[in-house]
Amino acid sequence: MIEKILNRFYWLAECLCKIMMIVQIICVAFVVIGRFVFSKTPAWGEETTLLCLVWVALISAAITLRENGHMRITAFDEHLSKKTLFVLDLITNAFLLLFACFMIKEGLNLAKITSMSILPGLRIKSSWLYSATWVSGIVYIIAVLESVWRLLTGREMPKAPEA
Repeated sequence: MIEKILNRFYWLAECLCKIMMIVQIICVAFVVIGRFVFSKTPAWGEETTLLCLVWVALISAAITLRENGHMRITAFDEHLSKKTLFVLDLITNAFLLLFACFMIKEGLNLAKITSMSILPGLRIKSSWLYSATWVSGIVYIIAVLESVWRLLTGREMPKAPEA
């Protein structure tokens, strides 16, 4: 039951990232065509691209965390006992949880501070851009809690797709 909910949640997060990537590509195409063909750049193009870039980068990092796809140093893993590796994984997850809490706390502060300014090209509050920080912090917490749950129950982590 929990795995189905988590799989659906991450599927939605991936869909959001895919949609934002498509929007980003379209906006860059508009900016390039506007700049080099019509000598006029749409005011919203670069800001939309930046907004999508920030959201995709932060949310996809949390998705990759769930799939255990981030780079890690494993040179000593074969020389350590399973118990030591287990403890190191728990410590790593504790630090990731602290980092995620920091992202939420400071991301909310940043969104609050920037809520009074406007992105001129899009005419939306700047807090939309910076809200990606606290939202991705929440996704990080979900990924870390799932990782700890899988460690404690001995379940396999979902694998990152092969390139």
